[in-house]
Amino acid sequence: MADVLNDTTVISKQNAGFPDYLDFTRLRSEGIGYLAQLSGKIWTDHNVHDPGITILETLCYALLDLGYRTNLPAVDLFTPAPGSGAKDSNFFTPAQILGCNPLTILDYRKMLVDIDGVRNAWLEVVDDLNVQQFCGNYNDERNARVSLNGLYNVYIELEENVVEENVLAEVKKSLLAHRNFCEDFLKIYILCRQPLGVTADIELGNGADPEKTYLDLMQRLQHFFSPAPQFYTLPQLLDKGVSMDEAFAGRPYNVTSSHGFVDTTEFEQIILRKEIHTSDVYNVLLSTTGISRLQSLRIKFCDRDADERWKIFLPENHIPLLNPACCAFRFTRNGIPVAFDFSKYNDLLLVNFRYTGKITYQKEQLDAAIPTGVYRKDLADYYSIQNDFPRVYGIAKGGLSASAPAMRKAQALQLKGYLLFFDQLLANYLTQLQHIRTLFSMSAPEEQHTYFINGLDSVPELDKLQRFSDGSLGNTGDTLCYPIDRSVIDTADLQTIDIGQLTPATFETTADNAIAIAQLEDDLRNNNATIHVITQKDGCCFYYITSSATDFVLISKRYYPNATSANNAATALLYMGTFDSNYNAFLYAANTRYSFEISFNLSNYSAYLQQIAEDENQYAARRQGFLDHLLSRFAEQFTDYALLSYGQEQDQVQAKENFLGNYSELSADRGTGYDYSQVIDISGFEQRFLALAGITDHARHTLCNFEVVQYAEQYLFTLPVGKNDYFRSTLKYDTRAEAQEAAKSLLTQLGDQQNYSTEYLAHEQAYVIRANNAIFSVKQPSAETANTVINGLQRLYTTDIASDDVYIYTYRYNAILKDSAGNKVRMFIAPSPEEHQAHTVAVQEISKINDNTVWEDTEAASVPIGILAFDEKQATTFIDTEAFKIGDNDIIDKPDKMSYTLVEKKGNRFKFTPLAEFDNKEQVTVHAFRLLVLMLDTANYSIAQETDGDKYLLSVKDGETPMAVCAMETNSAAAAQALQDKIWRIVNEFRYDMSINQAPDTWKFNYTIGYHPSQKYTFISEQAYDTQPAALEAARKFTAALSQYKLNGGALTANKISSRLAEVRAGAAADRSAAVSARTVGSAEVASDAPNEMAGDAPAEVSGEVRVDSSINSLLNIRKHIDSLRSATDTKAYDEYVQVDEISQCGQYVYRLVDKDHPVAVYNGIIDARKQVIPDYLEIYPGGDIVVQDGKLFYYQIKSVNRNAPDKELV
Repeated sequence: MADVLNDTTVISKQNAGFPDYLDFTRLRSEGIGYLAQLSGKIWTDHNVHDPGITILETLCYALLDLGYRTNLPAVDLFTPAPGSGAKDSNFFTPAQILGCNPLTILDYRKMLVDIDGVRNAWLEVVDDLNVQQFCGNYNDERNARVSLNGLYNVYIELEENVVEENVLAEVKKSLLAHRNFCEDFLKIYILCRQPLGVTADIELGNGADPEKTYLDLMQRLQHFFSPAPQFYTLPQLLDKGVSMDEAFAGRPYNVTSSHGFVDTTEFEQIILRKEIHTSDVYNVLLSTTGISRLQSLRIKFCDRDADERWKIFLPENHIPLLNPACCAFRFTRNGIPVAFDFSKYNDLLLVNFRYTGKITYQKEQLDAAIPTGVYRKDLADYYSIQNDFPRVYGIAKGGLSASAPAMRKAQALQLKGYLLFFDQLLANYLTQLQHIRTLFSMSAPEEQHTYFINGLDSVPELDKLQRFSDGSLGNTGDTLCYPIDRSVIDTADLQTIDIGQLTPATFETTADNAIAIAQLEDDLRNNNATIHVITQKDGCCFYYITSSATDFVLISKRYYPNATSANNAATALLYMGTFDSNYNAFLYAANTRYSFEISFNLSNYSAYLQQIAEDENQYAARRQGFLDHLLSRFAEQFTDYALLSYGQEQDQVQAKENFLGNYSELSADRGTGYDYSQVIDISGFEQRFLALAGITDHARHTLCNFEVVQYAEQYLFTLPVGKNDYFRSTLKYDTRAEAQEAAKSLLTQLGDQQNYSTEYLAHEQAYVIRANNAIFSVKQPSAETANTVINGLQRLYTTDIASDDVYIYTYRYNAILKDSAGNKVRMFIAPSPEEHQAHTVAVQEISKINDNTVWEDTEAASVPIGILAFDEKQATTFIDTEAFKIGDNDIIDKPDKMSYTLVEKKGNRFKFTPLAEFDNKEQVTVHAFRLLVLMLDTANYSIAQETDGDKYLLSVKDGETPMAVCAMETNSAAAAQALQDKIWRIVNEFRYDMSINQAPDTWKFNYTIGYHPSQKYTFISEQAYDTQPAALEAARKFTAALSQYKLNGGALTANKISSRLAEVRAGAAADRSAAVSARTVGSAEVASDAPNEMAGDAPAEVSGEVRVDSSINSLLNIRKHIDSLRSATDTKAYDEYVQVDEISQCGQYVYRLVDKDHPVAVYNGIIDARKQVIPDYLEIYPGGDIVVQDGKLFYYQIKSVNRNAPDKELV
């Protein structure tokens, strides 16, 4: 409130100015008053130091947050998440809920003028109908009393330069789609234009501009003779003062192809003129600014003279068209003629007359958006009240110190558990608020709940307060226990039994299995179950649980480390077993019997709380309440009888959701009849009736069980694969063009293996191959054969190169040298064709390691490498000798002998002296290099204690022969071992390893043609390509031109190709003992997987080579035919493969028996006219061949008396 004297804003202690739901003091006072009523004299201290009052104040503080969020603007609470893009399930837009099927003649006119190509439209009631053409030859007396209502004639004025046939088809389609009950459209007339002209002497007013006056009067005359409706956007129409419901009255829902709205008042003024009065034209001209007087006014036909001067009649089904070239005006001013060239404006006026101003608007201009507010994504965010308590309570984040007594920790957890109940209530309230859109959703929501649970992520130490949160039961989905026969427990030695090898108890039917589960759940809910924990000899424990079931017990799936853990797991299971969601039922025992298991499916606290808060029945009841409220918004309800028709309460919920979700259509089309141009269409009235009456079958219905209907001719296609095989469509098409398009589409789809599938026919014991909506003619004996055929067919219909078509033919090998860190430092430049050869050559050239013409640098920067020493027997590990100093010296008293010392140069970190004596420096070098190589391997080191002392010596040996000893002595074996490890690491810093790198060198390609397992041929290129892209390109060219080749005696020769891409020779299959004669003729070869006996087009008595030629050429011809079809741009190329379906071949009409609209039998005779069959009941007589066989299939037939021809029976 404001302090007037001090001009400041303060908060009053008496009146804070907050509403009740945000007044802390009021909430606190009411809470304490309620506590006093409950506790009486038991609790009298209500001061702030009391812990109970502290809890109350904290809860009041939390309630303020709830009050604030609850009272946010409703538009905010119902605002969906930005970018969701889903259809709004809470509200309809004005176009959806206010729009409806046209009802009045004016509504139909509005709909028709919105069609492209229609300039104007009128409807007239038919009152001169000749009833005899519909009702037969009635006498005049009866005919005079017959009157049919609800028929209209439609008159259409077309725009300029449109295709009349297309516009007329669209008009018919729109009229039939929006036809009302008991109404129809008799005829549609396309109005012709009657050119008219106006002549007059016009006196111009002083100051009048002749040009402006002429253009204005012509525009007024055009609007009088041929007015066009003015279209508006929704905002423009609302700005004119038209209300929202008036704007959408009688307007069908259309926000994708509409030209906008018309003003009803303006549109009503546009009438279909059949006569024109000169007086009306007088008024039009005199209303033109600049005209003061008229005389000699006359209206004339441009193509003939009019008989009347003051009133002219238009020919039937004609509308006037003002022609500027046919008009003749004379301007005068003050009686003096005004020179003016009228003709120069004729073209401009014609252009203006043709323009109607129709443009297609976007949805934003045709509909108003559902209002939105601020999206509150944090509406359900909850911060635990436990964090608001004073720190001394020890329940906030951080809690008590680790040194706090156990009793104090237990007290804190006890208080936290008490407050958890309030936390959950407060958090759930916020989640309920967040899901307000779900609660009031008209369609089925994703979450099947009306109570929503919030996760308490902000509660400190939540895992200590919730069940199943310690992970002791395993992971989500883990099996916890399963049933076994009770006899196993009664007879087995439980101390040694292996529970992992036990077989589940099974039940004969799913019903028996479900009964066992239900009985077990009931026992667990009523504590009618007993836990037994068994400790086996090895200390492992398991549990089993007995219940009222006499044939099975539950046994744990796994072992537990002790009895306590097993008992805890069993106790948890007693609770988890009361929830349906934790049971998994499955087939067992070769899919002939059934069993179940209890799994850890509900693995978190929220899932169990959700199950407790609301089950399926509670959800259905509460959801019905919300749906009834939504229905009442539209003054709709489901009768009790209709609800009974839907059966279960869940079905009633689904019915109401379907009704509300489609309410915009059901409401808008409630008066529409069915579109009889569509075979399966039903009326909007029927749809609404069916939705309300509980009838789920929304197909068209007939009351007669026998009917004669005109059968729409349908088409199939058969796409050939060679001479005898083919793909045949499983769908029927209404037009030949659709069948042609489907055949073309199938040809494209056959190149993708994902479009194929197999199906087993049990009655034929064979597999059929399906390719989308077609089936392959040849059935296969096994699934493996069917898949092989699918692979071959897919290759036949594609020009793509398979992943294994291009393969590596040869490899090249290069030696790689890596340092101790694994870095590649050198690569031998010259490649070798074999791995061992690459290694041998590289070792031979190791002395040229720094020569960049022999070895090239790789990953690491170029670093000089010294002389490399290596073991010649292995030659895979090298050491850089330049990292070490080899100091030779003479031996005292032996002037002809030499020795040396081996020291690491970098830091003099070790020193070795040899045990041998040498004659020259070459021997010294050889020995030192050998020593360095041996020092790379820890197996070559030896530690020994001095024989005459307590020191330990480290030496290096070659096999069993000591070579050198370290100059450093150690006091213990451990110290010597540490010294060894250190020296080994130092030496290995200068180690290099050689490996052989394998890389592709050349590539080849192959191509397999043929789909039958015994007729598959593989073309293999003879030329090897240096790169994979080159081989891939060659394979593409070969595949693309394959259809233009022909095999002649092993030679694949190009037909009509100037440059041959490949020629082949027939070679033996890699895994066949039988070979086919072959000869090399070019750059590719063909290998055959087929035996000599080919089922191709070759004659029976020909050589094997000719048979192979013939089979391959047959496949090449198939490929050629496929390519020609693929390249055809017109679907008419597929016309020869389209046929009329079998039923269409029986005649134009079909006489059939139906059972609730499902045809069960048809008369197989040819019926060319409806009058040939009189629908009547059948006089069925038994006897004769009732069951007939057609191939492997069987049919039944019914014979009846033919009343039209008694000597012929109906079958």
